[in-house]
Amino acid sequence: MAVFCKKTFKRHLILSLVLGSSFGTPFSVDALAEDIQKTENNRFDMSADHFAYGDDGKSVTASGNVRILSAEGSIWADKVSYNAKDGNLVAEGNVVYVDANNITAFVDKIELTENMKKGVMHHIRLQIREGENAPILVAERAEHIDRENMSLINVAYSPCTLCANGTDDDLPWKIRASEVTYNDAKGYVTYNDAYLDVYGTPVMYVPWFRHPVREVAVNGLLPPTFGMSTSNGFKVSSAYYNRIAPNLDTTTRMTYMSKRGYLFGPEMRYQGTNLYTDLRAGVINDDKKDVVRSHINSKAEYVFDTGERLGLVGEISSDDAYIDDFFKRNDAYLTTELYYEKADENNYKALSATRYQDLVETSENSATIHTLPRFEYEHVYQVDGDSAKYWTTSADFTATNRNEGDTVQRLATEVSYRDTRFTNSGNRFAFEASLRGDIYNVNTDINSTAEDGFQSRFVPQVSLLWDRSFISPSGTHKMTPKAMFIAAPTGGNPDEIPNEDSLAYELDTNNLFDTNRFSGYDRVETGSRVIYGLDNHWGTAADIQYRVFLGQSIRLQSDRNFDNARGDDAKQSDIVGHLEASPSDLFSLRSTFRINQSDMQAKRMDNSFSIGHNTNNQSYFRATHTFVENGPEELHMRGRYAFNNRWAFEGETRKDLEDDGRTLMTEGAIVLTEQCYRLAFRAQRRGYETQDVPPSTDYTVNIELLTFGSE
Repeated sequence: MAVFCKKTFKRHLILSLVLGSSFGTPFSVDALAEDIQKTENNRFDMSADHFAYGDDGKSVTASGNVRILSAEGSIWADKVSYNAKDGNLVAEGNVVYVDANNITAFVDKIELTENMKKGVMHHIRLQIREGENAPILVAERAEHIDRENMSLINVAYSPCTLCANGTDDDLPWKIRASEVTYNDAKGYVTYNDAYLDVYGTPVMYVPWFRHPVREVAVNGLLPPTFGMSTSNGFKVSSAYYNRIAPNLDTTTRMTYMSKRGYLFGPEMRYQGTNLYTDLRAGVINDDKKDVVRSHINSKAEYVFDTGERLGLVGEISSDDAYIDDFFKRNDAYLTTELYYEKADENNYKALSATRYQDLVETSENSATIHTLPRFEYEHVYQVDGDSAKYWTTSADFTATNRNEGDTVQRLATEVSYRDTRFTNSGNRFAFEASLRGDIYNVNTDINSTAEDGFQSRFVPQVSLLWDRSFISPSGTHKMTPKAMFIAAPTGGNPDEIPNEDSLAYELDTNNLFDTNRFSGYDRVETGSRVIYGLDNHWGTAADIQYRVFLGQSIRLQSDRNFDNARGDDAKQSDIVGHLEASPSDLFSLRSTFRINQSDMQAKRMDNSFSIGHNTNNQSYFRATHTFVENGPEELHMRGRYAFNNRWAFEGETRKDLEDDGRTLMTEGAIVLTEQCYRLAFRAQRRGYETQDVPPSTDYTVNIELLTFGSE
C-alpha cells in the first residue's frame, strides 16, 4: 500500500490520481491509496502548493505552482480543477501544456476531456517543436480533434522572432488563416483562406495551402525560383513533391522559359527492402528549334542477397546539345549500362551491356562503340590460409559493336601469384608473377588498319616491390623509400590487335608503381623496367601536415608503344611528384606534377590551395591551376566571403589561360540569410560555345521562406 504524509498534503502534495477510477466516499488518503494499488494504468502525477477536495470525493482543485505529468501530456498552471468521475480537467493562469507529441502550448485556459486526449484551448501560442527558429502558431482557439490532429481558429503562423517592443506587423513574414488543421503524425499544417503577409502587408491569397513544420517529407509545392537568361529569356521554375509512402515519392517539375517554352520534368524514387529506383525525365517543345527535345535518366537496382545485384544505370537524350543547353553539363558522352554482379570473399562475376551516346560535335554517332555483352570473372585462392599469399585467375570477355567500323570480340585471361613478406627490420617485399593470354576476333571496316581474323598474344611478367619506413624518434616524420623491378619481354602489342579501350596513358604518382599503366585491356605494358620513389610524411597518421613524394621509371629497352605516351616515351621517364602542406585546418596547399628529367621543364602541373572551411556558411577561398604541355591550361577559383552572419558573397570562375585568358564560366551571388528567410541573387556567365549552344548570361533570384521545406 502506498504511504502518504499529511504534512506533504498540506504543503507540496503529490497525488497519483487514477483516471476514471471510483474513489471511496468520504474522500480519504487511505481510500485513494487503495485505488492506486488496484490499477497502474492511465495514471498522472500532480503536485501543487494547495489542494481543495469536493464533497463528492470525485474532484480536486489544485492551486499554486501546479504541475501535472502523464503519458498523455504535461501541464504547468496557476490553477487546475480535475473531476475523476468524467475525466475532465480545467487549467487556468499561465498555462503551459506539452502533449505526448512534444508540442508546447502557452495558453490562457485549457479544458481537457477523455483522459486528457481531447480538449479546447483559448488564446493559444503553440510552439511546434523545440530549438531555435521553432515555428509558432498563434490562435484564438484550438481544439484537439483526435490524437494526431488539432483544429485552430483565426491563426497566425511564423518562425520569425519579434524584436523588442515589436508587433505582429513587424514580422518579416507570416501566414494568416481563418482555419488551420495541424497534423503532428505527418508533420504539416493545412490552411483554409490563407494570406501571406510581408511586414504586415498581405501580398498573396491562397484558398488552400499546406506546408511542413518540422523535418519530415510531406506533400506540397517546393520553393520557386525566378531568373533571366540571354539565351532562354525570363525563367520561373516550380515543383510539386508528392510523398506517396515512406519509401516512395515523386517530384513534378515545371520550368517556363519565355524564349524556349515549358520544360516538364517528372521524377520518381522508390526504396524497398531489395529494390531501389530513381527515375527522372524531361521533355520540352523547344520554341527556338521548333522541335520536341527530351532526356531520360534512370537508376534501378535489385539486391538478391549480400553481394548479388541486378541493376540499370543510364541516361539518354534526344540530341547531343540537350544536356548542355538546359542543364549546363558539357559531357563528352552519356552511358547506359545494364549489369549483374555476384561477389563473395574470393569470387567475382559480372555480366553487363553498355550503350554510349557520343555528344562530341565532330563525332559520328554511327561510329560510336557499344559493348554487348561483357563478362568478367575473378577467383582468389589463398595458399595455406595465408592472406599474404594467393593465386588469382581472371577472365574478361567483351564484344564491341558499332554501326560503322571495326567490331571485335576479345577474351583476356590472366593467372597470377602474389606473395608479401616482412622482415624483422621492417622491410616489405611484394612478389608477383603473372601470365597474360588474350584472343581477339576482329571484323574490320574497309578503312581499318587492323586485320580480319583471330589474333592472340601471351605476356609473362615477374615483379618485385620493396619498401621500408623510417620513423623519427618524435614520431612526426616518416620516410619511405620504394623500389620495384619488373621483368617482361618486349612487344606484346602487334598492329593486328585493335586498340579500343587503352587510348589513355599518362604517368603520374597514382600509377607509377602499377605493373600495367595502360587503361583497359587492349594494350599491355611490356619490357623490363625499374621504378623507384621516395615518400616523406610529417605529422601523424590521422593528420598529415606535410608530404613530399618523388619518383621515376627507367626502361631497360626502348618500346615504340610509348613513342607518343605522356611521360614515359624514353628509357628514363619524366619525374613525377606530389607536394602537400596543411599546417592548419584553415590552410592547405597541394601540387601534383610531372617534369622532364633532362631539362626539368614542367610537362603537367595540378596545383591547388585553399583557405578557410566550406562548411557552416563560413568564409573560404579555393584556387586550382591545371597545366598540360601542348594541352589545356586552366584556372579555377571558388570562394565565399561572409560579411557577417547575415550577408555573404559566393563566387566561382573558370578561365582558359591558353585562349587569351578567355573566361569559360563566371558565377557570383549575394546571399542574405535571416532568421526565417533566405534571399539569393545569382548571376552566371557562360563564355564559350559548343555545337549550337551559344554563350549566355543568366540571372536567378531565389526566395526561401524557412520552415516551409526545401529539396
